Parts: sequence; C-alpha cells; structure tokens
Amino acid sequence: MGGFGDRRSAVADEPADALAQVLAADAASADADADADADAASAPGDLTARAAAALLGAAHRTLFEHIMDLTREGRSNRQIASIVTRSAHQVFGLLKASLADYAMR
Repeated sequence: MGGFGDRRSAVADEPADALAQVLAADAASADADADADADAASAPGDLTARAAAALLGAAHRTLFEHIMDLTREGRSNRQIASIVTRSAHQVFGLLKASLADYAMR
C-alpha cells in the first residue's frame, strides 16, 4: 500500500513527464530541417528530453527547498527574493552548458 511519499513522488513526476513531452516536441520542431538522425534523436520518449526535464525539475525543487529554509529562518520577503534571485542564477547557471542549445525555438 502506497504512502504519502509514493503519492508525492507520483505528483512530482507528472509535471516532469509533461515537460519532457513539450521539450521533445520542441526539439523535433527545431530539428525539422536537420537530417534524419537528428529527428530520430528528438522523438517523443527521447532520453534527452526526459533528462532535461528531470534536471530542470531538480533545479526547481532545490530552489523551492531553499525558499522554505529561508522562510523557516524568519527572513523577510525582500531578503528571500534577493537571496533566491542570486541562487537561481547559480543553480540554472549549472545547467546552461548542457541545455542552452537544446529545443531552441
């Protein structure tokens, strides 16, 4: 019998799956003028789209947890916004080299 953790994991997976589908479709569209190998690589279910969605989801969860930590510390909304803006640049900066050119419109 599944517990709360199982349901929370399933709910968290739904947006990642939806994002992976959108990324795969965008990558396929971006590759429409490329050769057949590139089209096959960006087909729905492609591991690249699933990995990209997972990375973006992990970045989002990391920042959300950071916000929760700052809130528990009693930081003001202004402080949280300032800190998280810098943190978002840091976290998404880590993904830039891998995802900057993926599924470009």
